[in-house]
Amino acid sequence: FQALLLNFPYGFTHDIQNPTQVENINRNFPVSSGQWMETSDIDKLKILLDDTDDSTTIFADTYRFSFPARVPCCGENDMPRSNVWYLSLCTLASCTNHTDRSVKVTFPMAGFSLNELAPEALRITASRGPRISCPSLFVLLGLVLS
Repeated sequence: FQALLLNFPYGFTHDIQNPTQVENINRNFPVSSGQWMETSDIDKLKILLDDTDDSTTIFADTYRFSFPARVPCCGENDMPRSNVWYLSLCTLASCTNHTDRSVKVTFPMAGFSLNELAPEALRITASRGPRISCPSLFVLLGLVLS
């Protein structure tokens, strides 16, 4: 594989201002050296895989990425009816959508409700109280391969 592609639900955008805001939490995930993510399209995030070989194997493990995102503002009616995130593995780094020909597998993931905190955020902020400011939040993307 050459890329991991995350397509956001309609109305969601990333709020990545600089590359340090995208965090690869499990360093065993084989990201490309140097610039390992593409953020030019605000409705998707692409993680570029290690390109020392023609194709990269992703070994079984739990992988997580964290990045800031913007949700449709500000009421339940603003949330998309189809709140599904699409995580795809691409054989070409040029993939842009989960329907591209270079996509070998796509994992649809159910979205979240407005003002819902991720379990990780609840653990971190429980002692300090909620610290989310709508419409921005950090998305923690988890991928489990087995």
